[in-house]
Amino acid sequence: MSGIKSVLSLLFFFIGILVQSGSASTIELPSASGNRIRPLDLQGQKAGVYFFIAHDCPIANSYAPEINRIVKRYAAKKISFYIVYSEIDTPVSELKAHSKSYGYSCPSLFDKKHELVNKVHASVTPEVVILSPEGVNIYRGRIDDRYLDFGKMKQEASVHDLRDALDFVCKGLLPTHKSTRAVGCFIPRIKANTVLHGTNEVEK
Repeated sequence: MSGIKSVLSLLFFFIGILVQSGSASTIELPSASGNRIRPLDLQGQKAGVYFFIAHDCPIANSYAPEINRIVKRYAAKKISFYIVYSEIDTPVSELKAHSKSYGYSCPSLFDKKHELVNKVHASVTPEVVILSPEGVNIYRGRIDDRYLDFGKMKQEASVHDLRDALDFVCKGLLPTHKSTRAVGCFIPRIKANTVLHGTNEVEK
């Protein structure tokens, strides 16, 4: 009997993953290129990386060069990258111009309904999330430790959290740190059942 229960538990577990993956992959967002993209459809990839930004956030803008360096280094290793604009009211034309001026080398997506924001619980910009092809959260937080807090910035980062996490992913391993504290601009629309604490949202 215990054997049957174990088999059934495994069956329901894998069915849950398939349902989660299938529903997640239906999220479809417009991009700066004019195409509509399903950013959570990661078939054939090791992971998906999502940079949540706002065009008028100075901290997010300061990370554009590092974002492009990271994309250049890891994109060939079966890692998908996306810039995700979390702004609701900013005209798409302005976001497209911003994406072009900062030279982002991966697709820029416009999440005006916060489908992806709410899916991964992003709360500040810049904040980065790594998801497995099954939709499991592998890492969420800062890109590196250059910003210690608001108004507290180092000349150079000494801890490269995202790069470290991606190195683990490329080796087929889970990062040692699943989450870090992201410092940045609050994403204006926060779910009704959450409160703000520090620089990340916290469930009530």
